[in-house]
Amino acid sequence: MAHARKAVALKPDQPEAHLNLGVALQKAEQFEEAAASYLRAVELKPGLIGGHSNLGCVLSVLGKPQQAMEHCRTALAMDASYTEAHLNLSMAMMELGRVDEAIAACRQAIALRPHYPEARLNLAMALLLQGRLVEAWPEYEWRWHCREQATPRHFAQPRWDGSELAGRTILVYAEQGLGDAMQFVRYVPLVAGRGGRVVLECYESLAGLLGAVPGVAQVVVKGYPLPPFDVHCPLLGLP
Repeated sequence: MAHARKAVALKPDQPEAHLNLGVALQKAEQFEEAAASYLRAVELKPGLIGGHSNLGCVLSVLGKPQQAMEHCRTALAMDASYTEAHLNLSMAMMELGRVDEAIAACRQAIALRPHYPEARLNLAMALLLQGRLVEAWPEYEWRWHCREQATPRHFAQPRWDGSELAGRTILVYAEQGLGDAMQFVRYVPLVAGRGGRVVLECYESLAGLLGAVPGVAQVVVKGYPLPPFDVHCPLLGLP
């Protein structure tokens, strides 16, 4: 960010300098200033595709989806194969409540780049909003490939494939926030119904609450040693 600011100070009329500063600010979650940098970049160079696309992304975060949509469409009018603009357009459409159009934008991004984790995750969120669970949950597994999402856990034991457990012990663990843990623990009784012994790893503040859920045989607080287990699954992977 310091180097980007210096570049802008040295050449205030260079659009790429403002674009680079915007990227740094966006990564630092300084969205208002990032938007201002992107806006200055596209003012200086209206044909700067990345500036319009990035500005669309930041404006969605700032609760300005209508403006975000316009900048994303400007970018796509210049290059319809610009995958990031399709993704950012989908975010704006989600904010506007136009879920069908968000899904279409995600699918367009995926058609151009099949292994595009962020587009697939956004598609999952849009499908979930429509209650299309069978389509949504496999797409939601792409979260593990998104840099700003969940970090996968690595164990010597295999991840559970949903088959009958037949007396095996399964480790189920919270992967995201407190609210998600409380929402998705509802699946634990179904796991126990597959004939397994469920060990639930969760946050200390929820241990008493989640330990009372039917089917939970043992609770382990995050950060403490785990007991032996045969297979594992993150809570949000259970659906």
